[in-house]
Amino acid sequence: MKRIFSILVLFYITDYAWAQAKPQQLIFLVSIDSKISQDIIHGKFFIRDQGSKRIDEMPFETWVGRLEMEPGDYKKLFKISPRDSLYVTFAYNSFELHDDYVYEVKIPNGMMNDKYLILNIYNQKDEENGKKYVFPSNQGYVIQIESPGFYTPLKIINKK
Repeated sequence: MKRIFSILVLFYITDYAWAQAKPQQLIFLVSIDSKISQDIIHGKFFIRDQGSKRIDEMPFETWVGRLEMEPGDYKKLFKISPRDSLYVTFAYNSFELHDDYVYEVKIPNGMMNDKYLILNIYNQKDEENGKKYVFPSNQGYVIQIESPGFYTPLKIINKK
């Protein structure tokens, strides 16, 4: 009986240690004008303190949900202080709209600890989007963020 108990305890400890050593993963999808980007996107996550000063940046590549970063940067992504803010910024070339865009998005605290994060970006220059969404005056796009426990609603123009 003691032997079985010892084996179970050893199994539990080994399983727990393996789970702790396993790197955390995040599926990161970027959808632009209702189409999931098939291109490799290069960008940076950066952290700002309460005074809006950049205190750290972490370059990344992403394509169709796969997020590639240096292991140390990946760990930083999941250990952000609640007092700080996380942003993501990247450039994107739209062949359909014949334009280059630079996006900057504030990621709400805690969302990086979810299994997935989807950025839905709607450009004002897209004819359908321009008629459907309310755009901030200082930028030509709106962002909707989705994760298992979070969803940012968009302001939709009421048609009369």
